[in-house]
Amino acid sequence: MSLFWRIFTGFWLALVVVAATVGMLTHVLREIPSSDVDPAGAAVLGRVAQVVNAQLARDGLAGLDSLESRRLRPYLYSMDNQPIGPRRPFLDDIAEDSEPSAPRMWIDGGRVFLGPALVFLDDQPLKMFLVTRQPRIAQEPPEQRLFWFVMIGALVAAVLAYGLSRHLSRPIVALTRWAGALGRDLDTPAPRGTTERADEAGNLARELTAMAGRIRDQLEAQRALTRMISHEVRSPLTRLKLVLDLIERAPDKAGDILPRAHQQISALDALLEQMLTLSRLDADAWVLAPTSQGWALRIGQWIDEWREQAQAEGIELSVQGPTFNGPADPALVRIGLDNLVRNAIQLSQPGQSIQILQSAHGFDVRDQAGGMDPTLLGQAAEPFYQGVTPSGSSGLGLAIVHRIARVHGGQLTLTNVGDGLSANLRLTA
Repeated sequence: MSLFWRIFTGFWLALVVVAATVGMLTHVLREIPSSDVDPAGAAVLGRVAQVVNAQLARDGLAGLDSLESRRLRPYLYSMDNQPIGPRRPFLDDIAEDSEPSAPRMWIDGGRVFLGPALVFLDDQPLKMFLVTRQPRIAQEPPEQRLFWFVMIGALVAAVLAYGLSRHLSRPIVALTRWAGALGRDLDTPAPRGTTERADEAGNLARELTAMAGRIRDQLEAQRALTRMISHEVRSPLTRLKLVLDLIERAPDKAGDILPRAHQQISALDALLEQMLTLSRLDADAWVLAPTSQGWALRIGQWIDEWREQAQAEGIELSVQGPTFNGPADPALVRIGLDNLVRNAIQLSQPGQSIQILQSAHGFDVRDQAGGMDPTLLGQAAEPFYQGVTPSGSSGLGLAIVHRIARVHGGQLTLTNVGDGLSANLRLTA
């Protein structure tokens, strides 16, 4: 059962208990049934009426004082329902509807009222009611009984509320402590039994477990990325150091050696630029500027540059399909396509061809360089993966293209097609 239904059921039960308590209080404290007087009650009423008549004939109203006791007391009313002597508010209410010819019994506040019976004072007929504490319902006054009933009801409600609160808060408290422990150690296991729960607390425990796993994976990926970056940066720096050592040993050959130094510096600059681009894409720090205008001119200029590079390597480059019209960020599209086309050129051999297929959704770059192992296609977009990148490249190109597709809401799909690799860059839905 979910937490919602547990809360609902708990509060519903509490309300039922409160309602039942209030009902019982009302029933006990204000039970005023009216019924015919049974034979025993009629006999008592008749005997008391005889005694009251005798006392009234002898001593008047003063004679009633001798009849008072803790368990029995007579009250007199005139035939027009006016109290004579001591009065009780409850009798004032029922005297109008009572006749000596049909005596009845009422119960109110733990006392029994009998009457009326006909008595006489100086030949004047009067109504006589008897009040007795038997059967005794409670010794305390109604106000005290109400206080104790309210206290008992409040205590019952408090016990129910406490049990419900403990039941609902226990998993939340455990998860809160666990979340604090995760901040110190991501390998801290979830509290026992929380991940097996079938309610919202169980869902939260499972989500926190999955989140901790993702954070661990991300931290490990960052550590691996740091190691790979260190290695990739160290390689051109080492080669540059060797070039400088050669210049120191043979200054007269500096003119022949310096181009190699420039080449290493350019490689290092390109690596740093790609790492910066990848970092900005991963951190969602790149502000997209999508447009649907001017794509034909842009793509035409890019194709001219790539075709010139391909021809220099003896590779044919062709473009097919309708011109892509966005919307997309031109700067990111250029970076993505440039990585795909340059990879294809560097992997291809003279005499092979490269095709760029355009569509309304993006681009598909295909080469004839032999493709790659199908089992490794899923890893190709990971940073520094060298499975489908030419020797000497950074291994960041496909990772960058994958991020570019993602920030546009698309995807990069790598498949083997014929005797080569197809890199499909989908930019729009």
